[in-house]
Amino acid sequence: MEARTLESIAAPCRPFLKWVGGKRQLVPELVARAPASFGRYFEPFVGGGALFFHLLPREALLADANERLIGTYRAVRDDVDGVIDLLRAYPYDSEFYCRLRERAVDARSDTEVAAWFIYLSRAGFNGPYRVNLGNQFNVEGRVTFRARWPKYQDGRGNTPRDYLSITCNAHREPRALAR
Repeated sequence: MEARTLESIAAPCRPFLKWVGGKRQLVPELVARAPASFGRYFEPFVGGGALFFHLLPREALLADANERLIGTYRAVRDDVDGVIDLLRAYPYDSEFYCRLRERAVDARSDTEVAAWFIYLSRAGFNGPYRVNLGNQFNVEGRVTFRARWPKYQDGRGNTPRDYLSITCNAHREPRALAR
């Protein structure tokens, strides 16, 4: 596998989700402390993926314990146009937000879960993902945003599906995933 240097990385993408405990503000410091070159990028607690989207590694494995989040990343990798089409069809009003928030999504396709997840995260007050003990999304809506979608091109003409592995992991054995 070819190592990638930080100097060879194209202009960074922006994460499409805000995440509690996210590293978006720390990316410059993290990049300054990153190795000069690396092979496979491994992120056991991906969350919003700030460092991943900044680095756009040639090969990566993203993991997290949140199955909805991982389904969202899979859908963005495999069917970003389908996700965006669903999001464009969703109205931006409080009534729809409340109906969508109550929808059971776990048995739906990754594309539907991703649209649900992104819409609620973007339309929810201050953008966090939070659920109650019943695993129901419980953030109040603000529904004043305009959708903005990141570019999924990394400068080489490859989309994320060409080099991205994604797995749901309860963080029991993150080192085993990295091998």
